[in-house]
Amino acid sequence: MNEKSGNIQDVRNKVSSDGALYDYSFDLESDRSASRVARLIGKNKTILEVGCGPGSQSKVFQGLLGCDVVGIEIDPARAEKARTYCREVHVANLETEDLGAFLKEEKFDVIVCADVLEHLRKPGELLIGLKNFLKPDGYLVTSIPNITHASIVYEMIHGRFEYKTEGLLDSTHIKLFSCTSALSLIEDAGYWIAELQKVCTLPRHTEFKTDPISSEDKKLLDAIYSRNPDANTYQFIIKAYPLNNSVINNSDTFTMREEIRQLQEKITSYESEVQRLNSALNWCRKPFIARLMKKFSSQARSMTK
Repeated sequence: MNEKSGNIQDVRNKVSSDGALYDYSFDLESDRSASRVARLIGKNKTILEVGCGPGSQSKVFQGLLGCDVVGIEIDPARAEKARTYCREVHVANLETEDLGAFLKEEKFDVIVCADVLEHLRKPGELLIGLKNFLKPDGYLVTSIPNITHASIVYEMIHGRFEYKTEGLLDSTHIKLFSCTSALSLIEDAGYWIAELQKVCTLPRHTEFKTDPISSEDKKLLDAIYSRNPDANTYQFIIKAYPLNNSVINNSDTFTMREEIRQLQEKITSYESEVQRLNSALNWCRKPFIARLMKKFSSQARSMTK
């Protein structure tokens, strides 16, 4: 897993003159989130880009990677811009409209949900539905912001939780995700996670510009780092296959991970049983209970004589 530091400009580096976000450019070889998403896609693929915006990523998918892109975008003005780079762009609300009504029976090599799922009330339902539009060996690529970044935890400890126009606390975010909950979202929707990457950004390079001055605040930030393995993680980049995918069904890695998962379930079950038995044992060791059990045992023996 490759983790490098960047800054907030690696997520959204250009704001258009009318204040609309998501209109930006990026270098395919950089370490930023959009570049990582593009590299996970590869060349000459058919792509469904969910939430394509004005086509900032579509431009790279189509122009540099030679991909055939179909987009979905809720904003008509942004959708019109994206049509420059997409074979087709559908204007639709992901949570209220039937995707099959306009995608029909079309299947894609890759479905991209970059910085989209956190904007939805029921992202899991979307992920489940998207499986219908993947080819047998197709996969999902998504990027999700990390709510447990050290800068946010630091702000909260100081009594602050202020939404902004962009970044980790974008005011349009409805769902907030940690690494655990992001992975659970994907897995609960019926996907197998093949790859997890983390885009890292130092607290002072985020929109919060977290850079403690006092010794107490420096110790506080150090404490956050000591307890949180994702303190520097700004975004999670995930590649995942539907569980019925032909690739994972023939994958030794998937088989081993599934065996590990089953063993972990057994361990959890055994741990629960051990806890129950210890609790019962501790109850039996109580003086009153011990005397009572001794009395019943004596009575039982006398009855059998």
